[in-house]
Amino acid sequence: MAKEEVRHTLTAVEQMPRIAPRPHSVGGLMSSGSGLNAVLETAALMHASGQLEAARTVLEEAIATEPETAAMPLVWLALLDLYQQSGNQVAFERYGMEYAARFEQSPPVWVQRVSLATGQRSSSADASSKMEVTSERIRLEGKVNVANKELLRPLLRILDAPEKEAYQVDLTGLDLSNEEGALYMAQTGAKVRRLQLNIILDPWPQALLEEMKERALNTVGREGEGYWQMWLEFLQWQQDETLFEVCALDFALRFEVSPPAWEPARGRPLQQPAATAEKTKAAETVTADAQEEVLLPPNMIVWRGVLQGARAPQLEAFKERLPLYDELVIDMHAVPRVDFSYGGALTNLVARAESARKRVIFIRTSPMVLTLLLLVGIPPRAFRRRKK
Repeated sequence: MAKEEVRHTLTAVEQMPRIAPRPHSVGGLMSSGSGLNAVLETAALMHASGQLEAARTVLEEAIATEPETAAMPLVWLALLDLYQQSGNQVAFERYGMEYAARFEQSPPVWVQRVSLATGQRSSSADASSKMEVTSERIRLEGKVNVANKELLRPLLRILDAPEKEAYQVDLTGLDLSNEEGALYMAQTGAKVRRLQLNIILDPWPQALLEEMKERALNTVGREGEGYWQMWLEFLQWQQDETLFEVCALDFALRFEVSPPAWEPARGRPLQQPAATAEKTKAAETVTADAQEEVLLPPNMIVWRGVLQGARAPQLEAFKERLPLYDELVIDMHAVPRVDFSYGGALTNLVARAESARKRVIFIRTSPMVLTLLLLVGIPPRAFRRRKK
């Protein structure tokens, strides 16, 4: 997530109507009893009109000079969102560490994506240069459960490893039939994967992936979160972004919690080498459209890109879909920005839906988009909350 620089108020923002702050709290993002103060309002309006750098500067200066504003988690998350959008990973990591220390919460994870400022894919850091590396093979065998965490000690050693080492990790001997063990393995695997080292899963644990998938899909209600987490973690290692995003939607709806963020690999392999891959039976290729058609609930809409204008096609599709369902879910994980007129029109549609006793839920909304939608009047109850 990210923020932008320059803070001169532009005419377009000055002409926009001011909306009074409301004392709401969304998912613990705001400090208790506080609402959208003037700083958040100004930054949201600047961002909505495309002034990313101005919005960033407003938030940076407020954090530095206004203690009350700096005490609001949403202000920090909005700033991190702007850094993410502009591709400024250095500032993102620095402010992320300050956020974690101040609020004792894990900061958002950097995700490589298209930058709103440049239109180019933001690069987190220079790609790893090719180098001579020594390779170590790690094989894990046995049943993973709370009482047997020591089984993963060889994998945890990688966390303290020098960057020049390479690892071949064999997970095919693991038994993840215990849900708590699957969750612990998912958390451990994520820590190791984020090191961005030269690590491959060799041989590729296809049978284990299929088992996690089957166990996840065969659970009922909110059961089986550990299996879901491990399945999503395998998809991260597999670098299957399309399937990951579709499954993450199902995860978010089932457990009412934000799913793990997609984290693309940067210059190192995650799967097994090509020679080994040929020995693994390839799964049937499914297009992104087909996956969404099969896996997305019929009452869910996925919005993508910058949303602009009071008569945007997305709003027309919203109006057409709304009469068909008592509850409509809007996934906004791929929406970097919403402009003021779109937000106003959307607010009217949500109000109309609620008057008809229908429910509209927004999930995976970025902090800057969330702030704008709260500002124009969409009630906090419309946003899916995180688990405490």
